[in-house]
Amino acid sequence: MEGIHPFRQLFKAIRDYLHNFRGQSSATSAPAVPVAPALPEDDLELDERLRAFPGEMFARLLIELPGHRTDFAAAYQAGDLDRLGHSVHQLLGGAAYCDAPELTTGLRELRLALKTRDPQTIEYYYLRAIDVIDATLRYSGYQG
Repeated sequence: MEGIHPFRQLFKAIRDYLHNFRGQSSATSAPAVPVAPALPEDDLELDERLRAFPGEMFARLLIELPGHRTDFAAAYQAGDLDRLGHSVHQLLGGAAYCDAPELTTGLRELRLALKTRDPQTIEYYYLRAIDVIDATLRYSGYQG
């Protein structure tokens, strides 16, 4: 897959960014009451890795997005609404976890449209979901 290489660079850039800026805050002073529990000294490294996880997951989502788009198109063109629904479900979980609101909304709309089994409704929301996926890919710099 030739289009993946730029995403690997993006994934590395995001991971490096998160590594360099993790834990920095724009707040001018500490809050009067801490809201995070104190961790024992040996758990601090684990906490650092867990904080970087959502950013790494978003980078992974971007890497896998072209494949999801291809799966969507194949299922839709074959008229396999069950397979399309399964693909939507998988991508929706990742998009929601990564807090990608436009992508999440487009996929939720398509998921609901699939439940109607109405071809016109499905087509409309399928095309909207594809537009959102394409916009996300363009925004991320994908040139596949």
